Amino acid sequence: MSSIKPVNYLWGENLNWAKANAYHGKNSLVSGLSATTLGCIKTFISSDSLSYKALDLFQSVLLGLRSNQQYSIYSRKDDDDLGFDETHRPHAANIGEITCFIEKNINPIALPLTTILGKSWKEGYHSMAHLANALWWRIRLFSKKIHLTKMTPYLKKLFYINSASERKQLVEDIEHVITPLLGLTGFMFTGLFTPIKSWNKFQGNENKIIDSLSSLGIATQHLIYFFKFTLPQLFHFQDSRKKEPQILFSTGIIANTLNIGMPIIDLCSFENPFLNKIQTLYRELASGFTMIFFSTRRAFLGKDWIRKNN
Repeated sequence: MSSIKPVNYLWGENLNWAKANAYHGKNSLVSGLSATTLGCIKTFISSDSLSYKALDLFQSVLLGLRSNQQYSIYSRKDDDDLGFDETHRPHAANIGEITCFIEKNINPIALPLTTILGKSWKEGYHSMAHLANALWWRIRLFSKKIHLTKMTPYLKKLFYINSASERKQLVEDIEHVITPLLGLTGFMFTGLFTPIKSWNKFQGNENKIIDSLSSLGIATQHLIYFFKFTLPQLFHFQDSRKKEPQILFSTGIIANTLNIGMPIIDLCSFENPFLNKIQTLYRELASGFTMIFFSTRRAFLGKDWIRKNN
C-alpha cells in the first residue's frame, strides 16, 4: 500500500475493486474454511473407507474453488499484486500471469481429477499444484537490495522501545530488511525441493528430509508475513479496538506459527498411528489458517473501502 505508484495506477481506489474483494474474498473464505473443516474431519477416518474418499473429493473441489476466487482478485489489473507487478516488476509479472491462469483455470479441474485418479496422482499433483504460485510470491519479495547488516540493531531495539509509533516503524523497517533475503531463500528451497517432493509422491515414495527442505520455503515466507501482515494488524487493533484487525491478527499468528514449525513437523516420523493423524491434522490447519487469513483480509479490505466511500 505504501509503494509509490504512477499517476495512472490506483490500487484500491475504485468501487469495482472493492466489490470484487468483498465478493470473491467472502467466497474464497467460505470455500477455504469448508475445505479445511473437511480435511480435519477426514484425518480421523480410515483412508480406505468410502466416506474418506468422498470427503477427499469434496475437499479438492472446494480447494479448487478457493483458488479460483482468490486469484480472481490477485489477477485484477487494478490490484497491488499482478497489476502492480506488470507496472513495476515485469520479471515477477511473467510468473504471476502463469500463476493466476493455473489457479483460476487449471487447479479447479485438476485438483478433483487427480484425487479420483488415486493416491499417488493426488499427492504428486497436489505437491506441485501451487508451485508457480509459491515462486511468484517469493520472487516478488527479493526484488529489493539486501541490507543484512541492519538486522541486528533493529532486533535489539525491538525489545526496549515503548513508543507505539516507533514500534510500528521499527517493525516495518525489520520487514523491509528480512524480506529480500528470506524471499530469495524461500524461492530457492521451494523451486529446488518441491519438484523432487512431488516426484517422490508420484512414485509412491517418501523422503522426510526432502519434505522438510521443501517446507523451509513455507517457513521463511511466514516469517515475512509475521512482520508484514500479522504484527501491523495487532497495532491496528490496539489503536482502533475494531474486531476486524483482531480477527486478522488471531488467524495470522496461528497461520504463521504453524507454518514456521512445518519443517520440523515434516521431518518427524511416527510409528504411532494416532501421532500420524495429529501430524496430518497439523498440516491441514497450517494450510487452512493461511487460506482463511488471506481470504478474510481481502473481504475486509473490500468492505472497508465501500463503508468509507459510500
